[in-house]
Amino acid sequence: AGHGCAPVDDAAHRYLEAHANYAGTYRTLFADDLGKRLAAIDRPTLVCAAENDPFARFCDSAASAIAGATSAIAPTAWVDRAVMIRDFLAD
Repeated sequence: AGHGCAPVDDAAHRYLEAHANYAGTYRTLFADDLGKRLAAIDRPTLVCAAENDPFARFCDSAASAIAGATSAIAPTAWVDRAVMIRDFLAD
C-alpha cells in the first residue's frame, strides 16, 4: 500500500505463467495490442532493457506509445544503471 503501483492484473498473470522464459512472455505481450494501455500511462516513464534482453528491440516502440516517455538500453554495470535511473528521476 502507498507505493503508487497498480496491481498486476489477471491478464499479466496469465502472460507470465504461460511462458518459461522472458522471450516468450514478451512475444505474447507484444502480440496483443498494447497501444491503448501504453497510451493511458500518464506518468514520467523510462522504458529500458539490458542490451541482451529480448525486450530491448521493443523499447523504442513501447516508449513511442507513451507520451513523453524515454527509451534507453540499460548499461551493463549496476552502478551505471543506478545512475541512469537517478538521472531520469531527477528530470
